[in-house]
Amino acid sequence: MIPSIPNSLKNALTISFKKIQLIACSGRVVNQSGFEIGIERLASTIPVFGTEFKNSGYQRFSGTDEERLAVIENIAQITEPTLLMGVRGGYGISRILHQINYDLVLKALKNSRSVLSGHSDFTALQLAILAWCQQHNIFPPSLWQGPMLCADFGAEHLNLKMCTALEAIIASQFNKTPLQIQWKTSEVCSKINFVNKSKIDSEKKLNAVVWGGNLTLIAHLIGTPYLPQYDGGILIIEDVNEHPYRIERMLWQLLHSNVIKNQKAIIFSEFTHWKPVEQDHGYGLNNVIDAIASACDAIILNGFPFGHVAEKATWPQGLLAELAFNQNEECTLTWDNELIDFN
Repeated sequence: MIPSIPNSLKNALTISFKKIQLIACSGRVVNQSGFEIGIERLASTIPVFGTEFKNSGYQRFSGTDEERLAVIENIAQITEPTLLMGVRGGYGISRILHQINYDLVLKALKNSRSVLSGHSDFTALQLAILAWCQQHNIFPPSLWQGPMLCADFGAEHLNLKMCTALEAIIASQFNKTPLQIQWKTSEVCSKINFVNKSKIDSEKKLNAVVWGGNLTLIAHLIGTPYLPQYDGGILIIEDVNEHPYRIERMLWQLLHSNVIKNQKAIIFSEFTHWKPVEQDHGYGLNNVIDAIASACDAIILNGFPFGHVAEKATWPQGLLAELAFNQNEECTLTWDNELIDFN
C-alpha cells in the first residue's frame, strides 16, 4: 500500500486550492512509477489535471517546443486557485523563454491566486517571470521553489518533512502568517562569517529579497533579459550531478558578472550526486566555499535544506525576508507574508 499524504497537508491543499494542474515543460517522464504514485497520492486529496503527460514526449523533452510552450501559456486560462506543480525537471524551458506571453501568464496567476511550484529546470521559468516583473515594475506572483510530482510525491517513501514544509508555506501564504525555515550551517561557514569577516558581531540579522534556485540555470541566464537583478539580495543555490570544480566555475562566472558581489548573502543548499575523483586530492565543496568567500563580502552559509533531495523546504521566490544567524551555527529565514500582494 502506498503511504498517503498526511491529513494536515490534505486539509491545507483542499482549503487553499481548487485543483492541482501539472506542468510538463522540461524533460519527458522517465520515472513512470513515480508519476503514477504521485498522481495516486495527490488525486486522493484534490482533483489533479495533466495526467496525459505520463506518455507525452518528443526526443528528450516532454513535448515539442510548441507543445511545451502551450502548456505554459495555458496557465492564462486558469480562473480559480490552483497549485501548478512541475512534473519533473531536466532541460527544456530555456528553449522557449523568448516565446512566452508573460503578461497573460502573470495576470492569470495573480487574479486566480494560484501558485507555480517547482525547482531544477523550473528555476529558469520562475526567474524569467521575476525579471519581467522587474522590467514592468509589477509585484511578482506566487512562485515557490518546492516539490514536484515524480521525484517528491512519487517517491516510494514519502518524505514527511517535505510535506510539513509545503504545508507551512501554504498556511503562511493563505493565512497571512510568517513563514520560518531554520537550519544549521557548518563550522566552515561560521569561521568565514565570524572570524575572517570580523565586522560581523556575535549575532547578525539582515533583510533582503530571497531569490535563486538551480545554479546551472542561474549561471546560464547571465547576460539575458531573463535574470532578475536583486542588488543586496539573498541568493539561494543548489545543483545536482555537478562536480565541485564545475560549481566553482559557475560561481566565478556569477562573481565576474557582479551577481554575487551585489548580494548580501549566499546560501548553499544541497549539491548532490557527484563523485570525487583521484585528481581532486581532497578538493571538495568546502574549498569552493572558501574560494568564493575570499573573493566577496557576502555572508556565506550552507546546509540549507533544499535541492534535489527528499527532505526539502519550500520557499517563495522574490520576496523580502529576514535572515538571522549566530556563532552557534543556527540560521533562520523568516518571510512576513503581509508582503504578498495579489493585486
